Amino acid sequence: MCAEKANPLPSHFLKRRMHSLLGVWLSIFLLEHLFTNSTAALYFRDSGSSFIRLVNQIHETPFLIVVEVVFLAFPFVLHALWGIYYLWTAKQNSMVVSKHDVALPQYKRNRAYTWQRITAMFLVPAILLHVYHMRFYRYPLEEGDHQYVVRVYDDKALQGVVEKLQGRLLPTTVEPKMHLEKGQVLAELPSFGAATYLNVRDTFKSPAMVLLYSLFVVAAAFHGFNGLWTFLISWGVTISRRAQNWSKVVTNGLMLLVMAFGLFSIWGTYWTFVFQT
Repeated sequence: MCAEKANPLPSHFLKRRMHSLLGVWLSIFLLEHLFTNSTAALYFRDSGSSFIRLVNQIHETPFLIVVEVVFLAFPFVLHALWGIYYLWTAKQNSMVVSKHDVALPQYKRNRAYTWQRITAMFLVPAILLHVYHMRFYRYPLEEGDHQYVVRVYDDKALQGVVEKLQGRLLPTTVEPKMHLEKGQVLAELPSFGAATYLNVRDTFKSPAMVLLYSLFVVAAAFHGFNGLWTFLISWGVTISRRAQNWSKVVTNGLMLLVMAFGLFSIWGTYWTFVFQT
């Protein structure tokens, strides 16, 4: 008697599980990324050395461009594309959008499901703009002998900050290495981390950028760690109601921790600039 042939798992089931798994991987990266960024706010204590050391270690990773493409860009693109598909094929049930909708806003998980979709719509363009801003537009230009050049907007404290980072402002007579906008100057720094720190400081001199990045951090932390809670259920890790309640405490705690790292990096850097000037 022949054994009954097992049915293969449906493709939509596998895609859903891979989508959630990629989301967990990106949440782990978010935790590391915002922890590193939070050390930029410690300028008054250590002149940015903690941030500079961590960024230099990352920058010195062998085959960094391969790591960025394979372990960051590809998972993000795949997760985003699947997410956009699910966004348009799924229906939220915590608010009435049309007369055919049935809303049950009294349930917290319904509201969380809706906010998961809302934050996704915000995060896709926000992440793309962030990558362009920091990885391309503001990316330090490497010169010979481990020197890095960045363009930043001039301010009263800039000269002192650059000197504290063991760099120098290039004289205006030097042939520009980058296109300069009005009010911008070139600074030459002795390491990639120092140049990146100056870029972060320059970004968060703007109250508008502070507010936009604050929304970015809150949305990313909620999306990532609310997604982690549902991942644990969908992968069969937390089956019972008791396990789900405990995992909610853990994932909410991680969500708040990541928000704290991100907001500290933004507002701490901003207040550092305010006190410097």
